[in-house]
Amino acid sequence: MKRRALLAVAGAPLLGVCSHLRRAEALTRNDIVYFEPGKWEVNSGRYGTYSLATIREAAQEIRTRRVLNVLVQGYTDTVGDAASNLLLSERRADAVRLALLAEGVQAGITTQGLGETGLAVPTPDNTPELRNRRAVVIMR
Repeated sequence: MKRRALLAVAGAPLLGVCSHLRRAEALTRNDIVYFEPGKWEVNSGRYGTYSLATIREAAQEIRTRRVLNVLVQGYTDTVGDAASNLLLSERRADAVRLALLAEGVQAGITTQGLGETGLAVPTPDNTPELRNRRAVVIMR
């Protein structure tokens, strides 16, 4: 897989057997799209070019593997109130869903906004953190 630092294999049981891990990696893959503070647009700001490239790569992988189900989870950092962050995370997930559809993805795409829950990097309230401002594309 390309960009190993930004891609994670999820759901792979640690069986200690390489073939099992390769099979799990082939079945489940996550791509991460990062956002500017308070933004949900995938093509804006400092991360726009990277975000679009990540979405294109994810779309290609979905088509190549003929993935039938995709879940896009949106997250925020801890800046702002919980209700606003939940709405922002839903918008981020939906923006990535729309971008995947624009790239020709035919899989069923479900979105989920999780707000400040599931922080990639635990931080106190009102702490800006890029790694928490994300949408994760989960191929199942």
